[in-house]
Amino acid sequence: MDRTTDLLVIGAGAAGVSAALTAAQSGIKVTLLEKEGEVGGSTVLSGGSVSLAGTDIQRKLGIPDSEQSLFDDIRRVGKNQNDPDIVRAYVDHQAETYQWMVENDVKFSDRVGFAEGSPVQRKHSINPAQAVAVLLEKALNTGFVDVIYGARAWSLICDPRTGRIAGVEVDGAEPYKVMSSRGVILSTGGFVKAPDLLGRFSPPYANVRTVGGKGNTGDGLLMAWKLGADVIDTAYIQGNFGQHPENHGAAVLPVYKGAIAVNNRGNRYTDESITYKQLADACLRQDGKITHQIFDQKILEEEVVCPTGVVHQIY
Repeated sequence: MDRTTDLLVIGAGAAGVSAALTAAQSGIKVTLLEKEGEVGGSTVLSGGSVSLAGTDIQRKLGIPDSEQSLFDDIRRVGKNQNDPDIVRAYVDHQAETYQWMVENDVKFSDRVGFAEGSPVQRKHSINPAQAVAVLLEKALNTGFVDVIYGARAWSLICDPRTGRIAGVEVDGAEPYKVMSSRGVILSTGGFVKAPDLLGRFSPPYANVRTVGGKGNTGDGLLMAWKLGADVIDTAYIQGNFGQHPENHGAAVLPVYKGAIAVNNRGNRYTDESITYKQLADACLRQDGKITHQIFDQKILEEEVVCPTGVVHQIY
């Protein structure tokens, strides 16, 4: 049966749930479509870290930082190939985003790690599953959010009179449409579970083991693409080093506690102190694209802190 709503949000990872809650807090009725049977997507599989500048956590730890420093570091790490307007938009709004998350009961670690390629400790960490769960609960408690699971959105509907996106066609037990009077938010589009798209947009990762939401087959990206949306910067996609080949939870990086990285021939192949993104690229250059971390009992028993600032236990 077709549905109508004020605002339609497609994809219930952190972005979609946050969008739904923000709208609901303004009294807007929201329909949130989720392809899988649960919320979270790739968010709950992530390290749960974000670069923030000037937070109360940094001040408490005596870490000096500024928005300008954050902007400069992001641009420098991106080799000035990243869009300065997008970087500026992120930097200008990161403080209020952090405050919004805190006010909505997302818990941040009191430890702050070093950001990738930056000399400043500004990687703030959360438990991503906890964050999505608490934001979803708050959204549902407003009474303005309706979540539909098992709903694969596959084709955006364009209003021929205005040219605006007015809804979406959905696969379900029976196909149906959801029409929205106030617009559609696409918060899906990840494609780590679509080898053909990986091969097209990021060839080095076409045949690697990927970690991501099982529904991440690029549906949102393809829907928007068909209506003329552009696809940029996919050549800059980088994977993360330290993931178990059978996808046993989040990545762990004992290399940052003294472990050595070796390839399948048992040879060290890189400087282990480089960023985990650079370690991923170094790994991809090895035969089989799988490498190993070797460490002793002392490191095994320690909690390993990733550069993201997230603490993991090695088992």
